[in-house]
Amino acid sequence: MLFTDESTISLVRFNTMAFCKKGHLSNKPQPTHPVKIHVWGGISKFGPGPLVLFEGIMDTAFFKEHIVTKALVPYLKQVYPDGCRVLMDIDPKHSCAAPFMANNGVNWLQTPPESPDINPIEMVWAHLKGYLKRVHKLTNKAELIDRILKFCRDILTIKICCDTIDHIKKVLPVVIERNGTATNM
Repeated sequence: MLFTDESTISLVRFNTMAFCKKGHLSNKPQPTHPVKIHVWGGISKFGPGPLVLFEGIMDTAFFKEHIVTKALVPYLKQVYPDGCRVLMDIDPKHSCAAPFMANNGVNWLQTPPESPDINPIEMVWAHLKGYLKRVHKLTNKAELIDRILKFCRDILTIKICCDTIDHIKKVLPVVIERNGTATNM
């Protein structure tokens, strides 16, 4: 099974603390249009899967051409020649592309949107964002892209992917017990 989803990584550092004199309000300016990169990727027990970095909005046409045709289908044919289920949320752009995916051999297992408890790639995106905040003081888009690629190439190992996927075994009973509400696990 390949667990996939997209996320947005922003260059803005979200500092939660600011210092100011007593009685004065902190007014830390934020950029009007921060630099951001969208990532789409997947993980499986074989490790990191395909990765697509892009700017702008992902609509159905972009999803079909750049995600399904150029990244997902070639990866599935190479790594899973006998077939594989692809876990993906039911975002409207995915739903609109369902016949296209089926015609291209993608066996889509649908999940509710924004369900981090049942899609381990969400935990990977959280690790990536934490890594970018902790380790690097990024100043431009090129550095942001470079560090995203470094994380996926050097840090996101097969073991981390397997451990993240195995975490579902602990979470699913709690999700069922809570009738699908968040577990915070």
